[in-house]
Amino acid sequence: MGKLFAKIIVVLSLTVSIGGHWGLLQTIAWANMVLDYSQDRSLVSAISKTFDGETSCDICEIVREGKKQESPQDFLKVKSDLFCDCAIIAISPPCVESDQVIPNLQQFIFTSPPASPPPRLV
Repeated sequence: MGKLFAKIIVVLSLTVSIGGHWGLLQTIAWANMVLDYSQDRSLVSAISKTFDGETSCDICEIVREGKKQESPQDFLKVKSDLFCDCAIIAISPPCVESDQVIPNLQQFIFTSPPASPPPRLV
């Protein structure tokens, strides 16, 4: 359940970061406009009036203003931060003296008796 929730959060975050929320709001606005206009006219004329560009609803205005307020510079700044500027990444193992590790490991392996007799096949 936790992995599913994490995946949903990641998808929603990426959608909002690339501006997908404006597309979702615009789609909802168009669907509402088609429904409203189709109450008193045919479906074809309702769709044509929705997408003629002369009529708009409150949600369309909110989307238009929101897109104007977002600057493309903000997106480019975030996009450049997603990639590493380093050409080489080196990962080194931790420094451990082999003289200290091996005797302790040998003592554990050879001096500890088995906890129970070995299993037998029936």
